[in-house]
Amino acid sequence: MTHSGARGALLAVCAAALTVLTGCSSDGSPSGTETSSGSSPDVARELTADERPYADAIVAPMQAQSDTPVSDEDARCFADRVVPVVGLETLRAGGTPAEVGSLFTHYDLSTLDVSEQTARDAVAVLDACGIDLREAAVDAARSDVSSAAADCIDTSVDAAEYREILVTQFHRGVTAFEDVTSGDEAGLDAGQKAWAEFAGCVVENMAPDDE
Repeated sequence: MTHSGARGALLAVCAAALTVLTGCSSDGSPSGTETSSGSSPDVARELTADERPYADAIVAPMQAQSDTPVSDEDARCFADRVVPVVGLETLRAGGTPAEVGSLFTHYDLSTLDVSEQTARDAVAVLDACGIDLREAAVDAARSDVSSAAADCIDTSVDAAEYREILVTQFHRGVTAFEDVTSGDEAGLDAGQKAWAEFAGCVVENMAPDDE
């Protein structure tokens, strides 16, 4: 298997996993807890006039992807709940609604300098709205790499571990996963460790044509 082939397959799955929303899972999600910003991910509230443009900017890319099996209702659920969770002051510091909305397209809020707890709260919103990115990752691996890769991810990375990947993604950004490999876990956070398992499943189970 060539390095470029493995890298290409991994990136293909990663891209799909980070942009495709599908299914419904609330396994292990918090219930009725208040976030660091004072807003519960489980409870929707009416947004203010200042918050609404940010929510609209977050939901728009989700609704614009014709091949994304997430309902408009679920996309709106996520956007309307995550804005109060992150906080208007933090969002404004990140730029215009359009600029901030583009960050949520890839679930990378590192430029907003959000805390780890806020990142966890944002991931809890995904759960509260029935959005299961882990299932999307498994499906992407099955279609873009191989059934063996998908089965490996399904077995090796459970819902709680995939949630940690998303927490790291929200908090530290995609660069946190660069050069993370299975078997070298010293100094890694929980999300990076789970990512190493995810990446290993992809690289080790490529279809023959991709080797």
